[in-house]
Amino acid sequence: MGERKSKPPVKTRPSQKVPLFKRVSARELTESVLRIYSLQEEKRERNSAHNSGHMLRTGIAAARYSRKKNGETAKLAAITGLLHDFVRAPREVEGRSDGIITADLLKYMVFGRHKIHRDYIDEYSRLESLYPEEMKVMRTFFQPMERETIDIAEAIEFNERKISEIIRIIIAFRNQGIADRALIQEALLYGDQGIEGIGPSVVVRRAQFVSGERAENPEDVGAMRDRILSSDFSENEFRLLAFLGESMIRMYAKKAIDDFPKGGMWDELRNLRKVEASVCHSLVMYFLKRGPFRNEKEILEFLHKNDFPRMDSFAVKILDNLGNSEFTLPLLASSKMAKFVRSSINLVLGLAYSQSKEEILRKNSENYMRQVEDPDIRKIVEEVGVEVLKEEFIWLLEQ
Repeated sequence: MGERKSKPPVKTRPSQKVPLFKRVSARELTESVLRIYSLQEEKRERNSAHNSGHMLRTGIAAARYSRKKNGETAKLAAITGLLHDFVRAPREVEGRSDGIITADLLKYMVFGRHKIHRDYIDEYSRLESLYPEEMKVMRTFFQPMERETIDIAEAIEFNERKISEIIRIIIAFRNQGIADRALIQEALLYGDQGIEGIGPSVVVRRAQFVSGERAENPEDVGAMRDRILSSDFSENEFRLLAFLGESMIRMYAKKAIDDFPKGGMWDELRNLRKVEASVCHSLVMYFLKRGPFRNEKEILEFLHKNDFPRMDSFAVKILDNLGNSEFTLPLLASSKMAKFVRSSINLVLGLAYSQSKEEILRKNSENYMRQVEDPDIRKIVEEVGVEVLKEEFIWLLEQ
């Protein structure tokens, strides 16, 4: 069974509109969802790349983007961002996708069990048994809102697609005269794949998730660990290479800057990409100086040869785009450049080890973070706490 293909958007707009927070307050909905996320994080069922901070930041960015154009739609965009990875797809489901399963769950809350895909029933039942009060709040919120639930669910499902496909969907909605639905989709794209997937926070998420959690998973990036170490690289260098491998896939293939449209939010996102690119190029400089690599192409070939996950699918496009990037390291004096590179390395290692299952490595992460001396690199980790994000999110819903 492959991943289910969703139907193309259809112009259906039920006439009656229900006030969003008539039965459940903005605070009650937000805090119920965040309690589920927090409990999942404690049990390591929700990883660092999809934690409460990421979900809130996505919702806030989506709301602020759409708020400039339509205040009421901004509330739906915020909720869409908060829930876009609500269900963490179980491993046993083939063709699994967080967005598709989450979309099904939201439709189930309104339309009933007959809308559940048969492969997902156990996951829904598990969520309801583990978080009965929180799931009840969500059902109470969504059940009277057929139109809004469809809009949110479809936006989450379509957000799983490639950026080029999502843009075509947004244009299709606009051509059908459904501007508010197009705006929800565009706002989620901006918040999740834009601000969170290209902006400075992606450096934190990638270091924690890819160089941290996935690097210790023997069924994922960790599967190549022994081969890397046997090639005369250290544990630290393995973690840095993991970061570079995923960065190459994202920067030169899945989210290559040349694939972005021109104008609007895309110009803003191009500018945000500079932070991610600077950290990646710092790691490249380290490995070129350390050897045996002479250029990025040789780093790519090494990772490909050692079976970095998904590199088979993207190696050709990465190779085509290497050297064509408009982004380079900032022009700094040699002493400042050395500090910039060191700080980038310490940042990635500190964040990676903060997610380790081994206590000694988690403690060691603080040592690396203390050695992040460059002020521009330090700004990347000046993270706003979840409580502050939560209050900002609720404020946006209540406007």
